[in-house]
Amino acid sequence: MSGTASPPLDELFSDVRRVADTVLLEGYVLYPYRSSSTKNQLRWQFGVLAPRRQSEATGADPWLQRTECVVELDAGNERALVQVRVRALQVQTRTVERAGDDGFAPVDHLEVDGTRHSSWDEALEQRVDVVDLDVAASGDAGRVVPFTFPGQEQVEVLSDGGGHVTGQVVRRRQQVVGTVTVTVDAVAERPRLRKVRVEVANTTDWCRPESRRDESMPYALVAVHTLLAASGAGFVSMVDPTEVAREAVARCDNVGTFPVLA
Repeated sequence: MSGTASPPLDELFSDVRRVADTVLLEGYVLYPYRSSSTKNQLRWQFGVLAPRRQSEATGADPWLQRTECVVELDAGNERALVQVRVRALQVQTRTVERAGDDGFAPVDHLEVDGTRHSSWDEALEQRVDVVDLDVAASGDAGRVVPFTFPGQEQVEVLSDGGGHVTGQVVRRRQQVVGTVTVTVDAVAERPRLRKVRVEVANTTDWCRPESRRDESMPYALVAVHTLLAASGAGFVSMVDPTEVAREAVARCDNVGTFPVLA
């Protein structure tokens, strides 16, 4: 991109967002899996970040994701801005409960007037933006952005055609907290190159090493990925870098990601 003016992030990332939706969010958002389908008994989760304590106790899913890439400043520009959007899914459990004499009891399925309601997992798309990071300025070394995705409980009453309450659907989300850290480093002897690093960390205070993986998902971040855009600079290909940037690209240390040009 040329110049230094940036459009709103929704517009800026509209095309690459559609690709990310198709590749990463397919199971939860685009085409929600049906619990009644045999092939959907195991849900595939990409880009999972578990709570740090849980991750360190079990050694299963990581708690940190790191993206490193190289940008080259356009000649003659005194400002070069990088925009960052981290996207993730926050898992929401959907529990169907049948009404009875003693209150409500969880069930796998409940049919009300021909409509089948199933207990299953849903997800809410979340995002964290870091805007107008001036990678050309020596004084803008980076940002640390803490985030909190709040927990919530919602109850949907299920009634039949006669108005009789037959059950309810309870949707629950657990609070998830973390940080997005963006840093910019100069590249030695290459004054027009900068290395940009984006780290996403799940610092939610939850740890139950004996729990099943699916029980930890409400406290995790799922399908975590980072979108980046630049004005006044251009991203260098990680697969086929220019000769000038080859060494800087080789030193990039990506954890759980591989940056690609879009």
